[in-house]
Amino acid sequence: MTHHVQARTYGLLLRNMGFDTSRLFYAIVTADPEARHDKELKRKVLDAIIKNGPKENVLSVQNAEIHFHRFKETDAEKDLDWAIEFWKNNRNAILTNNPNKCKNCEYRVKCERSIHKELSSS
Repeated sequence: MTHHVQARTYGLLLRNMGFDTSRLFYAIVTADPEARHDKELKRKVLDAIIKNGPKENVLSVQNAEIHFHRFKETDAEKDLDWAIEFWKNNRNAILTNNPNKCKNCEYRVKCERSIHKELSSS
C-alpha cells in the first residue's frame, strides 16, 4: 500500500506541475535488496516496461516483479488524505507487517504482534 501511496502522490505532483496525467501509468518493482545494483535486472525491467506498454499488469522478471498501474487521480487524492489524517493526528497508526517500518515507531514496545515484539527485544 505504501508504495502505491508514494507513486500516486508523485502523479498528483506531476498533475499539479501542469503535466497531462490522463494517460499516466506507473510501475512498481519489487525485488530482493541484493538486486539493487544488478544492472542486468535493471535492463530487463526497462525492457519489460517498454514491451508491456500502457496497461495494467504484473510481470515476473528474473528475481523481481513489476506491477503496472494506471494513475487515477481520485485514488491518489484518497491516499493522500488518508496519509495526512495520520500526520494531523486525526487517526491512529495502523499495524504493519513490514518490520522495517517498526524500527523507529514509538508504539513498537507496546505492540502486540509477535513480529514487533521480536524487534523490540533485539
